[in-house]
Amino acid sequence: MTYQVNAWLERPQPLLQVTDKRTGQVLIDWGPEQVRAMLDAGELRVEDLRQEGPALQAQVRELFLCDTARQLGQERDLPLKR
Repeated sequence: MTYQVNAWLERPQPLLQVTDKRTGQVLIDWGPEQVRAMLDAGELRVEDLRQEGPALQAQVRELFLCDTARQLGQERDLPLKR
């Protein structure tokens, strides 16, 4: 599966999406509150998403892990701890 990262991180209301490049299905869709919190905590950096090849692939894996942990935390009504 090939992914496309759509990130608008330098806007006043930052957004981040990861989509399946073949189908266009949105796999991760983070709004301003979540993106801002991750940027402020240093968990997400603009520079990380400007990489190419294996480095960007590793970053996308990290985004999937963060999204899964967030979803599990919401299901259990627990804060996400890193």
